[in-house]
Amino acid sequence: MKIDEKINFWKRKAKECYKIAEGQYGLRNYLWCLFFCHLSLEKILKAIVIKQTKKDAPYTHDLLILARLAKIELSLNQADGLKIITSFSIETRYTAKINVFASRVSPLIEAHIASVEEFNRPESPWLIEAKKYGHPI
Repeated sequence: MKIDEKINFWKRKAKECYKIAEGQYGLRNYLWCLFFCHLSLEKILKAIVIKQTKKDAPYTHDLLILARLAKIELSLNQADGLKIITSFSIETRYTAKINVFASRVSPLIEAHIASVEEFNRPESPWLIEAKKYGHPI
């Protein structure tokens, strides 16, 4: 697969995951909403990594690592937000106590809404970069 094809692949997958996240949010399935938000961010960051490096993105779910490889400058709040979103996703993938985690998701969203909102500011450098690659956020 050529570089442009890889970038377009990750962009398409990011949009698909974002649409699923929106649907899950509307249904108040916050656990799945967070999971697909993470996937959407992971995939658009992988597209940017490929664009920047001309190499395949690494096999990682860590959004902060991907943002750094994509050469996106992040504020401390943005970096913390990526860490939070990654931790949600990792815990939903690998926890043996999924029901306990699910009951904690809504309060966690409320507690960290400011850091999540940070990513939605139009002037956020990572968001400007992601929009160049067609991410719907």
